[in-house]
Amino acid sequence: MDVQDPYPGRLFLDALQTLRERFPEGDIDYHPVGGDVFISLPVKGGSFRAALSWQQAKYLAYSQLTGDDLKGELFPTDWPM
Repeated sequence: MDVQDPYPGRLFLDALQTLRERFPEGDIDYHPVGGDVFISLPVKGGSFRAALSWQQAKYLAYSQLTGDDLKGELFPTDWPM
């Protein structure tokens, strides 16, 4: 099944910039070959690292999800798989 773009009217590179603005304390790393986005967020005593598809990264950029939601894997029912 082909995963659809959650925000077809917005460019992916703009979503990466939005993620950097929304999570300034984090590290956003995009790997264009596989299309994966890695986000590292600080947690007490270290950091949390999540691997996201480009669809998930775009969804996260334009949603109200927080870093705590991401760390706790508290995703809405329409979260891209």
